[in-house]
Amino acid sequence: MTPRDLQGAVARRTCVLVAVTALLLAVAGTAAAGFQTTTTAQSLGLSTLTVAPATNLVASAACGPLGSLSASVTLTWTGTTTARATSYTVRRATTALYSDVKQAALGSTSYLDTGLAPATAYAYVLRTNLNGWCADTAPVTVTTPAQCL
Repeated sequence: MTPRDLQGAVARRTCVLVAVTALLLAVAGTAAAGFQTTTTAQSLGLSTLTVAPATNLVASAACGPLGSLSASVTLTWTGTTTARATSYTVRRATTALYSDVKQAALGSTSYLDTGLAPATAYAYVLRTNLNGWCADTAPVTVTTPAQCL
């Protein structure tokens, strides 16, 4: 397992942890208000929450505008089939650690990442979000052109 694979596994568990924490807080709030704590994941609609990641993530690199020394990467994907999914998060890495680059609307199917360094390898994943739950695509890697003028 590579560091990037490990981070992906941790990220998926983090999304689930956020959702479970929300469930526990809802149950605790119910108990604090003096109600019976019979709230379950199913009664909150969480028992059937599974998030399907977007598919067919493709990255292509190019030079930025004429006269620019920067590069860009265009990402395209096929949307998720998850009902009620709320958004996508574009995540980028040049090392083993991904960072969020852009929150994208659910209906979007592309993103242009600009101002990137030339001759640099970038890895991307697209995260599908649903109320604290999430699923990442498999990572794609792309190297920006060496000479952008």
